[in-house]
Amino acid sequence: MSGFAEVLLVLARSWEANTEDSSLKRLAALAIEYAALIGVGVTSMLLGGIAMLYVFICISESGLYVTTGLSLWRLIEHDYGDADGDPSKANMRPALDVLYILLVLQGAILAYRKVTMLLVGDKVATEVAEEYGFKGRDVDLVLDYMKEIRVGCLKDQCFAKGKNLARYAVGLMGPDRSEVAFCEGARILSILLGPVSTADKPAELDGQRKLMKELIGCSSSIDYIFNKLLRISRRNPYDREMLNKSDCKEDREMMKCATRIVLHVAGEISLEQFPQVIQCISTHIGTFEEYHQRAFGSDSAAHDCKYEKEEGDYVRLVWQGMNIIYMFTADENGCRVISDTRGLLSKIMGPLTSDVLHQTVDHDSWGSLVGESLCVICRLTAAPGKTGARLRCQISINKKAVNSILRIIECDKCYKEHKTVAMAILMKLYMDIEIREDFVKMLVGIFTNSNEDRSIRILAVEALAKLCFQGESNVMVILQANSDAVDCLIGELAAFNEHNRYLISAAEILENLCIHYTKDDECLKKLKEAMTDLMPKVLSKVLPGDIEDQQKGGAMEGDDPDMGSSTDPEGQGQRVNRETESAVLSLCVTVCDTFISGDQDLVLQFDAYSLPRKLREMVERNGDPEITCLKIVKLTIRIVMSMMKHGGNNYLKEDMERLMASLYAAFVRNKRILNTSMVFVSSDDDGAATTNKPETGRDFESLIDEALGLFDIDSLRVKIIEVLGSS
Repeated sequence: MSGFAEVLLVLARSWEANTEDSSLKRLAALAIEYAALIGVGVTSMLLGGIAMLYVFICISESGLYVTTGLSLWRLIEHDYGDADGDPSKANMRPALDVLYILLVLQGAILAYRKVTMLLVGDKVATEVAEEYGFKGRDVDLVLDYMKEIRVGCLKDQCFAKGKNLARYAVGLMGPDRSEVAFCEGARILSILLGPVSTADKPAELDGQRKLMKELIGCSSSIDYIFNKLLRISRRNPYDREMLNKSDCKEDREMMKCATRIVLHVAGEISLEQFPQVIQCISTHIGTFEEYHQRAFGSDSAAHDCKYEKEEGDYVRLVWQGMNIIYMFTADENGCRVISDTRGLLSKIMGPLTSDVLHQTVDHDSWGSLVGESLCVICRLTAAPGKTGARLRCQISINKKAVNSILRIIECDKCYKEHKTVAMAILMKLYMDIEIREDFVKMLVGIFTNSNEDRSIRILAVEALAKLCFQGESNVMVILQANSDAVDCLIGELAAFNEHNRYLISAAEILENLCIHYTKDDECLKKLKEAMTDLMPKVLSKVLPGDIEDQQKGGAMEGDDPDMGSSTDPEGQGQRVNRETESAVLSLCVTVCDTFISGDQDLVLQFDAYSLPRKLREMVERNGDPEITCLKIVKLTIRIVMSMMKHGGNNYLKEDMERLMASLYAAFVRNKRILNTSMVFVSSDDDGAATTNKPETGRDFESLIDEALGLFDIDSLRVKIIEVLGSS
């Protein structure tokens, strides 16, 4: 009986004791008893409802198992009753058998699925976690992901579509989730990113990493996520204070996770939108010198094992920071932000300033980091405008870094890629550094060293050619640095190999030597003899001709081991590009103007090659309205002028007039574009090559007028009319 009924009975007895009328007493007692019964009924109904709800919940959770058990029991008992001859019940027994069998099969499938999920589900989650690098308690993060997918699929079969681990992690980091969920999402993304390096980058995870960039970058809550990551990673987890604290392990791990995500996504983030990204990156590459001091200082033997354990991870972190900075240097605005960020440039040069590459036996351990530092510096030195000038000045005053770059070029163990970038940096810094002469001597040493890698030698020659345009003193250093330099240049030019850039650079260096070296000494005499001997050989390489002419020329000049067999049609008959033709012609013009003054021997050597006829063929072949073609025509005019002044009677008058007529026809055809195009022709009047610089000498028309004055104008006019008429 309920408490309410007991209270009513107590009240009834009390009222009965105090009431004299017996009929009223009985009536009141009866009313009270009915009320008590009603209270008991209501209470029983409430308790029964609760009990039924509990049973319903239990059945709903395990209803399939209950129906499976009942169906199996009915199949065993077969107590279906008797049809009593009723035809309507004749098929009831087989129908019930089929129904119960289906229910048993359904239950068996459900039981198999449940057991499989219990036994295999966790195992699969563990294997997936290990595949992606989850260890220890981080495996629980994958288990939580699997459970969420499992529960969601029970409600909606399409729930798992597109719901991969990366999307799940980004979803945990939304503004509507808790702080714990945000940290869990950050840990998942950090582990999926893994330690990034140049060597070990699992190809199977590249797609996942790209997806993470897109998910974070395209997320509607990008501002919230990224700003929160920046706040978490505002301190470097590798600095001395954080390493020495034993009670902040969780904070350090979270900082490392946030830092890894920030560095991975930073390349897709606008500096205008998140200007604090650069400061964050600067913070995380700012303790390099401290780490270097620990690793290579005087007390390195007592190097603490906990620092040693962190070092590899830290180097990878710095490399990734450098890589992000390299992306930002693609435009002038990024270079300006880097220049304006206090202390960042010195941190970028840290691996070079400390010369860490040459303080280890194995270059591989620090090679990727030094290489990334070189690439960033190379881009900064190439920045345009005032920003580039300021950066080049700041870099050039760091003598330790410049000396380290020089050492990379000279080191036999350093990678060829590093040497290439280092040489490009020094070329851009050349006018600002104090070791110009040493740099030129080093380049000459590399070029003359036959044991050096061929590609490095080509880079050295190209660098020397550019330096020759920057000052006459460099030309003097080339001759004084190594007596074999001229012989090597002449040998390479005479060999006329397939490296067209190499040939152009060699021709430009020799041309500048002819122009600027005026000291009357043994070097000048040797240079003059070598160049007058080289000139007809290289000219025969670029001029058109048939096999008979080549064999005739070969019979006169013999087989020179430096230049290869002159009778080789593949060597003589190869088609030379116009840039090479232009460089060789410019060199020949300079030799004629500088060293030839009535020297008839050279003229006689030219005659053996039918020079006027071949020059005319070359002019006709280069008749296109292009800058290089116009330059070839202009240089040919100067060669003709030199030929007429130094022995024009040795050539057939007919050939010379036809050559001049072809030159004049080329001038007439291209006269409309000469005033705009020839501004960029790269050879001035004194023969000095000034590649990609404006023309500073005489114009095309004045040269034509002077050349025409060397011929019989009446006879030449007829040839000009014939050439113009045929064209």
